[in-house]
Amino acid sequence: MDIVLTLIILCISIVGLYYGAIFLIKGAVILAERLKISKMMIGLTVVAAGTSMPEFFVSFLGGLKGKTDIAVGNIVGSNITNLSIVLGVAGLILPLNISKDVLKRDYPIVIFTSIVFVLLTTFDGIINRLDGTILFAMFLLYIYLYAKVFKVVDIKEVEELEKEIGEIKLFKGFFEVILGVILLYISSEALIYSSVKISKIIGVSETVIGLSIVALGTSIPELFTSAIAAFKEEPEISLGNVIGSNFLNLTFILGLTSIVHPLPVGEDIIKRDNFIMLFAYIIPIIPILRKKLGRIWSSLLALFYIIYIIVIYKVIKIG
Repeated sequence: MDIVLTLIILCISIVGLYYGAIFLIKGAVILAERLKISKMMIGLTVVAAGTSMPEFFVSFLGGLKGKTDIAVGNIVGSNITNLSIVLGVAGLILPLNISKDVLKRDYPIVIFTSIVFVLLTTFDGIINRLDGTILFAMFLLYIYLYAKVFKVVDIKEVEELEKEIGEIKLFKGFFEVILGVILLYISSEALIYSSVKISKIIGVSETVIGLSIVALGTSIPELFTSAIAAFKEEPEISLGNVIGSNFLNLTFILGLTSIVHPLPVGEDIIKRDNFIMLFAYIIPIIPILRKKLGRIWSSLLALFYIIYIIVIYKVIKIG
């Protein structure tokens, strides 16, 4: 009975995270429309930030509660999940055309950031306040470059977005943002509680739970957002969402969390999962160079995720 109740709490918390992110995204897009930014910019920043809020709340609260295995595992696992199953599902729905900006700028930036993260964690096995400051500074630099240097503004896209959103009052945008944050906070608390309990019941480590159940749960908004964007034939938002979310996970979320509370990194993550994350970036490189992610490569990404889950639960000794 205890496991049934815990699973119910887990499922409700994931649903809450999804709807919390949806409210936050809707409100943020309304506000972002007033700033006159393009869809790709929205995908890389506003939508990515909104879909990354579950990771932020879970990792931030997990760090404060001393559940650092869940906090760090959630981020690394979410990045692997985004690169594999989220991108794979979006590409299976609609082959994604890849712009030259992604090839020359956005993808190299997120790979470089991931390498920096791996080096910082490998060096001393902890993301301390200095490491967090470095990561957070990379986030601020990224935002500055987009605002001042890249200037990715497309007036036609803005006009299209205005038609999609319509005449919506700013009050509604603020209300939905606040409602989304409240839902995310409550759901994150419930997800941490149920995940810790499940790890004890089934006898696996909190690191594995963080890398799998928690990571997939917090990646539900990315999955739905990229899938819906693919259905609506908006590949820029699908791809921008994944790249932006992964970048924000490492810089904004882990950076800010570790500044407040240093995060020890588990040995499994340092020796195994960090490098699996880096390898996950290699898989889509060929389609990115060809400027199109088709269904064959998307299937390989989805298969990679399934194999990864099997490995961390069955092949590697855990607990």
